[in-house]
Amino acid sequence: MIKTHHYPLPAPQFEVLEKHTRVTLSATKTFAKMSREERIMTCYFHAGLKYINKSYMTRTSLRQRLRCSDNAAKQVIAQTCEKSLLRLANPEAKRNFQYLPYWA
Repeated sequence: MIKTHHYPLPAPQFEVLEKHTRVTLSATKTFAKMSREERIMTCYFHAGLKYINKSYMTRTSLRQRLRCSDNAAKQVIAQTCEKSLLRLANPEAKRNFQYLPYWA
């Protein structure tokens, strides 16, 4: 397992080709240098990593992962939800939202 939760790494890129799959791992990038798509995919993979470790992604956990502001983390989560890659783990909550990948 590659431990990425201590560094603001973009999510891996997966390409399914004719006879194989190519996975590209990127070097550490600051939040400011990540593209919108990299931020969304990093958020999605972070939620998946939290889920397989029997936890939930929160705005705080994403903010710590990306080393960004609270407002920036909120925007990334909203954009990831717009792509239907996340769902609320606690839809009845009024605050302290927890998120799961869509498939969990």
